[in-house]
Amino acid sequence: MDGINIEYVRAQLLQERSRREAAELNAQHERQQREEEQQRRREAEERASASQPLPLQQYLETCHSLSLAVEAVTDRSLTTQGDVTGPSSRIYPRHVIPWTEFAMEQEKIWDELASSNKLD
Repeated sequence: MDGINIEYVRAQLLQERSRREAAELNAQHERQQREEEQQRRREAEERASASQPLPLQQYLETCHSLSLAVEAVTDRSLTTQGDVTGPSSRIYPRHVIPWTEFAMEQEKIWDELASSNKLD
């Protein structure tokens, strides 16, 4: 009878240990899912904030820094070689007309923006 009780207790202990391990694995899995969900939420919030419109001043500064970062390639060995693709069936300008008043027009716009405090 003692042998039966010992085996029964051992079986109960093994079952309890299995239940505890399963519960720990389940809890660990749930924690991992929560962490992944929090990470996805943070990434979504970052994407949403990155897509918000910039204030005009910040937008213009960003455009300016981008335009200054563009470098013209003058080394012919680094440029495309060969014939230029023909523009058949494509819309393209037939001739370019210089905009001689551009600087003056741009200055007017900058003055108007600065005087209306729209750059803040």
